[in-house]
This record gives sequence, structure tokens and C-alpha cells, in this order.
Amino acid sequence: MDRDEISAEVCRLWTADERFRWAAEVVRGLRISDDCKRLMVEVGLPRECFGPEGRTVCVSGLEPLSDARRCCRVLNRWVGSNDMVYFLDEEKDGRLCFLMGEREVFVNASVMHFAACWVAYKKYLIEREPIVAQKKIDMERYLELFDRTERELRRIDPAAWEDMPGDWRRRRDYYKLVEQYGDRLYWPDCFGELNEYYP
Repeated sequence: MDRDEISAEVCRLWTADERFRWAAEVVRGLRISDDCKRLMVEVGLPRECFGPEGRTVCVSGLEPLSDARRCCRVLNRWVGSNDMVYFLDEEKDGRLCFLMGEREVFVNASVMHFAACWVAYKKYLIEREPIVAQKKIDMERYLELFDRTERELRRIDPAAWEDMPGDWRRRRDYYKLVEQYGDRLYWPDCFGELNEYYP
């Protein structure tokens, strides 16, 4: 998908209140692509992509991560924590990372890739809902959806999969079992081992 398609899908899947937009004057000077800047200003990013409601806050001023890393601009912080943040790295083409204490996890190659992956994941959740709502889950249908989503996510941002700490294929088999008990696949399971921070 190009920027216009991604923007349209983000607006279709999340209301304006469910998205956070940054001010043009804040984003203008960033060393990231113009498409990413326009997405951040005109459309914004879904608040839920950073974590559960009420547990994170978007940073409107995009302040530097630290004095030593002024090229890294903070997008979002977890409430009550100064060492759990999402940030974009201007020195590395605006790639998006998550900092957990001293551990840095690569998330996506850019804000645009981040948004596109969230669009794919949101569609997965929507399509998944009627499947798991059945008394007896159609596992063949569910795994087809799971595999199709995997192919789409890999296509959107191959770099995220190369650097992914977890093993998606193992998770596929794991969720084949836990789906029977109503467990949920969270997006961070795809792009890093962040699921421990989710309820």
C-alpha cells in the first residue's frame, strides 16, 4: 500500500479520537520521509498501537530520548515509566524502536511501515472475531487467516521479521492450542517479545 492507501485505511479503521496527530511545526524539522511526516500530521497513529488504553501517553513535542541521543525522538511513553518508550531514530532513516530499560527492540523500518502493519493486524482481529466466537472454532479457517496475515506482515516490512526476537511459526502452533481457550494474539507477539507487558 502507498501512503494514500495506508492513510485511508487508518482513517477507516480508527476514529479521529482513537488516533494521535502531531503538530506540523513539531514534525517539520524531523529527518524522516515526507510521507511519514504527512501521515503523522494529517492522519496520526492509532493510540492502541502503543499499548492498552490509559497505560501509555503520546508525546506531542517529540523530545529527544536523552542528551546523548538527541537524534532519537520519543513518540510515546508508558505511564509512570521513563524507560519504556517508543521512539523514532532520525539517524537510521526514521526507524521505530521500543526501549525497555537498557534493552532496545527494533519494531518497524518507519512510521509508515508501523501504520501499515497495524492496518493488517487490525483487519486480522476483525476477521478473526466471528471465527473464535463460534462454539467450535473452525481451526482450518483460523490458521488460513493466521498464515495470510503472516504473509502480509512479512511483505509490508521484511526488516521487522529479520530482527524479530521470537519465532512466529512456533507461535502459530502455540495459538492453534490456546485459541481453544479464548486466549488472544497480541500484536507485540509479532514484532518483539513485548507481550509480557500486556494483560
